[in-house]
Amino acid sequence: MKNILYLAIVVCPLIFFTNVTRNPYTIQGTILYILLLLIFGLFVFQSLKTGKIIFYKTQLDIPILVFLGFTIFTFVRALLSDYTIAGFGKITEFSTAAWSEGLRNNLYILINCVLAYYVSVNLIRDEKAMKKVIFLSFVVSIIASIYAILQYFDIEPIWQQIVNPYGLKRCVSTFGNPVFLSSFLVIMIPLAVALFISAKSNYSKFLLISLIVTMILALFATMARSSWVGLSVSILFIAIVFREKIVIHKKWFLGVALILLLTMLAPIRWQNETRPLGFYVVDRATSIFSLEKSGSAAYQRFLIWLSAWDISKQNPVVGSGWGLFEMLFPFYQQRYLIHPMLTQRTHANNAHNVFLENFSQMGIIGLGIFLWLIVCIIKFGFHQIKNVCPVRACPGVVKNDFQKVIAVGLFAGVIVMLVDNIVNVTLYFVIPGFFFWMNLGILAGLGTPQKKT
Repeated sequence: MKNILYLAIVVCPLIFFTNVTRNPYTIQGTILYILLLLIFGLFVFQSLKTGKIIFYKTQLDIPILVFLGFTIFTFVRALLSDYTIAGFGKITEFSTAAWSEGLRNNLYILINCVLAYYVSVNLIRDEKAMKKVIFLSFVVSIIASIYAILQYFDIEPIWQQIVNPYGLKRCVSTFGNPVFLSSFLVIMIPLAVALFISAKSNYSKFLLISLIVTMILALFATMARSSWVGLSVSILFIAIVFREKIVIHKKWFLGVALILLLTMLAPIRWQNETRPLGFYVVDRATSIFSLEKSGSAAYQRFLIWLSAWDISKQNPVVGSGWGLFEMLFPFYQQRYLIHPMLTQRTHANNAHNVFLENFSQMGIIGLGIFLWLIVCIIKFGFHQIKNVCPVRACPGVVKNDFQKVIAVGLFAGVIVMLVDNIVNVTLYFVIPGFFFWMNLGILAGLGTPQKKT
């Protein structure tokens, strides 16, 4: 079963067959679901063969399962109810459409998130398995990052033409979307930084620092501003936790800063003009604080958020039903398209805000459950990095310094993903969502959680 998980880690983020942006993550999701369900099927077969169901409990079980249960409840409730929208009246064939759209999104939560979490908890338990998962994840990171950097410098080794579907110089690598790549990278960069700080040999430090620099350059190439903000928060967190060790490695970090600074001077050609890479990065970063520079992307977000708020008001207690946002959104955006700044209509597969995502589809109850889950995750993460127990009799506590370093890196990746998704959607897409929940499962499995037979 472990080998199937290792296969999923390597194959799913890297496999793609066309340069159409929706295709890569559709294929990746299908393969990932098959592999995760195969692991689950083998677990069931093994349990039937031995007559025992053996699994590990974690401190996050209750909030995760309550969250899962409520998503399914809101979906079923939506299927059994009539949906009426002001100006449109009763929506005909609503249940048929809701079944098609909602089933896909509920299966995502069930398989891509919850099943991935428990597969990780139960399979990635010993340090050998952890090191293998981390190594394979870094292999994927370096391949995807190098491809992204080549794309940014207009070097396309696979397709006959430069792939740039977003009208802005942003790489997609093997992920089909720059924000999917950026969220994956900001999950992996904190883990690499934590391992670098704890590395003993100069050889290991050199390899890790090379990986970090490559991933950061690829992150710049995605031009994903929310991921940059999230990474800044996670790096600050790591610096606080390892403040004493940071000083020891200051020469290495100064070297990283110098390499990045020199790379920012590299010339990039875009829209018939050539400027340094740093110009595009700085211009993109400063656009966070300027609606004029953000352009239509910012107003599209406003359009989505306004519509999400209206969907939330329709059923404020239990929401419109989990997984139905993309289906309902067109009915609600139409009233805002008359505004001269909100004419950039979009399909809006998600609310682009993790709080509105839950509020609009699961109401105030569902949002409360989600916030409870986040509080539990953060509280548990701090518990893991604050406590080291060298003996076996400490349930749920990391056992040595290596596990603590891993815990810090994983928890920093969890933090960055949550910050990123305040204005992003990647918690609800295949590869970044899978790595988030898998890493959370490894974090939860550190130490000695209770074994249940």
